[in-house]
Amino acid sequence: MQLLNRIEAAIASVTEGKPFDVDGITMYMEAPGILSVSVYTQCYYLENITKAIALEEIAMLKEKFSSMLGKYPVLSTWVADLQIMHCLAYNDYGRASFPICREMNNQTQWLIELQ
Repeated sequence: MQLLNRIEAAIASVTEGKPFDVDGITMYMEAPGILSVSVYTQCYYLENITKAIALEEIAMLKEKFSSMLGKYPVLSTWVADLQIMHCLAYNDYGRASFPICREMNNQTQWLIELQ
């Protein structure tokens, strides 16, 4: 029930244009009609991130968000008319944060150069 309350709060916040974190996923409106769902990579060092690792982490994000949609009809109904952009970002633990890649409509856009 607590996660449902967080999801309802996220919908309200994101609808107002503010990002909101639910269970490690940050949601925000990238543009009108495009919901960004984003997580930070689990890699501590940027040089350890490869394209293969990034794609695995994007797949895990997609699976986790899909699971949330299945469990919470209020979220599923809200996103029904939105395009979903899945994003993976790097967090340098307070010094900097930036996107690594994003995926929408099964098209991956790389925002930094990886091996």
